[in-house]
Amino acid sequence: MTAWLISQAWPYLLGLGALVGVYWRGHHSGIVKAHRETLEQYQKTRERMDDVKVGNDPAVLREWMRERGKL
Repeated sequence: MTAWLISQAWPYLLGLGALVGVYWRGHHSGIVKAHRETLEQYQKTRERMDDVKVGNDPAVLREWMRERGKL
């Protein structure tokens, strides 16, 4: 009885495993894409901050960020 049940169920279990694998891969890709976009935005912000001649004064930099809605 058990052998017959396993022989009938394995295609469904294989399909379920494939669906779970596809889901996990898509979920991971989404996380990686979101992280990459965040890093690109950070890099662009840092480049803009470096272009502004504020020196190392945190108060001036904080005001610059507030003016642009980043803080």
